[in-house]
Amino acid sequence: MDWNHELLASVFLLGKAFVLSLIGLFLITVALGNWTGWGRQFKRLAWPYFKPSRSKAPLTTLTVIILLTLFSVRMNVLFSFWYNGFYTALQKLDAKAFWFMLLMFAVLAAIHVGRRGGVIWHLIFNA
Repeated sequence: MDWNHELLASVFLLGKAFVLSLIGLFLITVALGNWTGWGRQFKRLAWPYFKPSRSKAPLTTLTVIILLTLFSVRMNVLFSFWYNGFYTALQKLDAKAFWFMLLMFAVLAAIHVGRRGGVIWHLIFNA
């Protein structure tokens, strides 16, 4: 993994996955709401809550949840690759790679903590 470019590539990957997830969720929701009995029942119950003319908060919250879920998955993948590089550096006694991987951990940890803090901030001030 090329760590020099991976964080920027992750942003583009996350953006693409986010757009595709929203499109897929919309299409599946419309299909189930129109073609299945329980989908029509769910639509009849949920639509008054999610209707944008009533409030944009429910759709915004759903969108943020989807984005944070995708972001969490990407962070887990990056941490998995980091573990591989870190323990490989330890096994090979490669000091340069070890310190580089510690720097990458600091960046990943700062992003991870910032994301967690953003969720808490959202929950506190949008309650």
